[in-house]
Amino acid sequence: MTIKTVDKSDLDNFHKLNNLFGNETSKEEIENHFAQCNHEIICIAYLDNIATGFCAGQIIQSICHKKSRLDIEALYVRDEYRQKGIGKALINFAEKEAQSRGISHFHILADAENGSALKLYENLGYAKPGEILLDKTVGG
Repeated sequence: MTIKTVDKSDLDNFHKLNNLFGNETSKEEIENHFAQCNHEIICIAYLDNIATGFCAGQIIQSICHKKSRLDIEALYVRDEYRQKGIGKALINFAEKEAQSRGISHFHILADAENGSALKLYENLGYAKPGEILLDKTVGG
């Protein structure tokens, strides 16, 4: 298995995986985003040269906190490659990449109904804090 941060050579594979994840972002939008964005860590996993999954996180910097953190917002592994350690490897890679940038605090956004993902995150040492996330959409 090979895991790396996404670069130009991975954009087609990332686009396909991102669509399987449920995001309909176009290739052009992804290319533009990567050209302008420097506050994300996005990594991709390959097994036998097949793109099998990705992990994406935002680097959050705030005047209210001394240190930055990485908010992992998406983890996706293709169905046929699940239960092979790819998700765990992707998260470990993202954490190490963040640590190389001086980040040592991490959050993961997870669907409360996704039991297998929650189990993976807990096995990796993530714990449910006393806080809860409240969500709101304004406008269209």
